[in-house]
Amino acid sequence: MVEKKKAVLYHYPCHDCVFAALTPHLYFSANSIPSLFFPRPPGFVQQVSPNVDNSFGDVSSTCKNVAKVLDIGRSCATIAFDYFTQKLMEESGGNYRERNDFKRMRRVFEYIEDADIWKWELPGSKAFNSGIVDLGIEYDLNQNQTLFQKLLSLDHESVINRGRESLSRKHKLIQEALEQSYEIVLGGDEEFGWCLAVNADENAELRSELGNQLAEKRKRMRL
Repeated sequence: MVEKKKAVLYHYPCHDCVFAALTPHLYFSANSIPSLFFPRPPGFVQQVSPNVDNSFGDVSSTCKNVAKVLDIGRSCATIAFDYFTQKLMEESGGNYRERNDFKRMRRVFEYIEDADIWKWELPGSKAFNSGIVDLGIEYDLNQNQTLFQKLLSLDHESVINRGRESLSRKHKLIQEALEQSYEIVLGGDEEFGWCLAVNADENAELRSELGNQLAEKRKRMRL
């Protein structure tokens, strides 16, 4: 009988979620379990849940057979990391190479989380995040068959050094965009309130930090 493959779906494109997907890849590889990885299309959980016994996710869902983990103090990458590390340690099938990969990558996962939930507590955290963006890795495994190998090759210090070179340039681009921001009304005729907006399609990779800076500027303007 042909063994069914495990399906792993992850949010795309997202640093945190692709690293979360890396952890079952290591676990399945250690135990020679066939698997498929691909970005999750909208509404997939609701469509597939009636056809499977159970599934596991890190966000809230209305499907009864979906296990939910909601922890606003952590990212899905480190939640998945701890879950599959524990499974690998408990089961004899895990070999030394995958266990060593988990141990070696722990610091990288911590940096991914530090940026994802906006703690910025680790040394060089913003430079690390900038460096990850600069690498320009394609996170769709269907388009990039070497995705997991590339992620496993990362060293947090090298990524930080790379990011430091571009951080000042990105800061300048953000400041220039903020100077061109403008007020918009929310809710149309209902006028729920005001916020700041900016046209910055050419700087899409900076949208997270730019959005945060817009929120801070709005707060200072008391909009």
